[in-house]
Amino acid sequence: MANSEPTVLLAGIATTAAALYLYTAVRHLLRLEHKDESLPKMILIPGLVALMLHAMVIFDSATSFSSSFGFY
Repeated sequence: MANSEPTVLLAGIATTAAALYLYTAVRHLLRLEHKDESLPKMILIPGLVALMLHAMVIFDSATSFSSSFGFY
């Protein structure tokens, strides 16, 4: 059971990153619809956080001894 904890944690991190990607995409599309030229922090910060979380998942997947080719 202790082996599944990192996997559950990584799944949560990956799901959070995906949700942040979706939020950022929707905010970006709404910004483009209103023809706003600036890039507000409401788009930039969640996008950067999503990238960092995604990098954590990729790093852990690359350094683990088992291979998983799932969605995350």
